[in-house]
Amino acid sequence: MRATIGGAIRVEVERRLKSATQQGARVIIVRAGDFFGPRAGNSWFSQGVVKPGQPVAVVNLPNARGVGHQWAYLPDVARTMVDLLAQRERLESFANFHMSGH
Repeated sequence: MRATIGGAIRVEVERRLKSATQQGARVIIVRAGDFFGPRAGNSWFSQGVVKPGQPVAVVNLPNARGVGHQWAYLPDVARTMVDLLAQRERLESFANFHMSGH
């Protein structure tokens, strides 16, 4: 599987952030699926999966049948980030988290 340009950029950014922790920086990375929920803005969910402003009658999934896709409920992501910040002093200088999705 060929890595995407965006993926390569993320890898390099994280490499640089991790390197910065050697000079005193502290980093918390939270990975989550595509956002959905109140005020999620322009997302896969609001633009392609359901029709904005209309009752949900059809859900158009962006993946092939049998292939999963992770969705992250935006209020859950926000709460997770607030909780991690509240305990940042107990985390390693380069802390990396993966949220399970829906």
